[in-house]
Amino acid sequence: MSDLFQLPEFIDSRGKLTFVEEVTHLPFQIRAVYLLAKEEIPDKISLPSHAFMMAPVGNITVNSDTILHGINNGILTKPAEDIYLDKSSDSFLLILSEKTISHLTQLQIPFRARRAYFMTDIHKGKSRGNHAHLTTSQLIFSLQGAFEVELDNGTAKKSVRLTSPDFPVEAPIGVWHTLQKFTPDAVCMVFASDLFNPDDYISEYSEFLDIIKSSNLKND
Repeated sequence: MSDLFQLPEFIDSRGKLTFVEEVTHLPFQIRAVYLLAKEEIPDKISLPSHAFMMAPVGNITVNSDTILHGINNGILTKPAEDIYLDKSSDSFLLILSEKTISHLTQLQIPFRARRAYFMTDIHKGKSRGNHAHLTTSQLIFSLQGAFEVELDNGTAKKSVRLTSPDFPVEAPIGVWHTLQKFTPDAVCMVFASDLFNPDDYISEYSEFLDIIKSSNLKND
């Protein structure tokens, strides 16, 4: 079994942000994503390709010697490796794989996910997001706790309260999005259609409105 892989993280006045990208951090392109709740996690998984595994919620013991816990770490597996799992009652298992795994059901994402990131320990009254993207779509999940996602296309706004991983919300290209009103135990997971690029961000709301008015940004 591979050693624990430490994910990069940023901590600021808002809370903690942890992320992982294909190629940048993983030695493969992400072609399939699996999110398994405790009752869906098998005792054994046979992986036909390189994969990255983590437990963003709960504890999972892998092959009796490696413990996955929280958003700070995971493991990289080898092709054709048999993985034995022992999970706690509240566990989630996330697998990012370079190939499909025939005996598991893929997570439905409306684009090919190239990056995943996680937000935790959000300080009371703080918000995340507060920007739009020029070329990137995102799918936002609540794995634990709850928070509100406000979507703004420049002419109309709508807010969605996320309380379950079964009902994610998409933040499409060109939509200003704000994540707020986090419960203390909230764990937010987001998949993005592109790698991190600071030039892809519109961080000033006035600039966002100007771009919308000039019809240089497509949104829904």
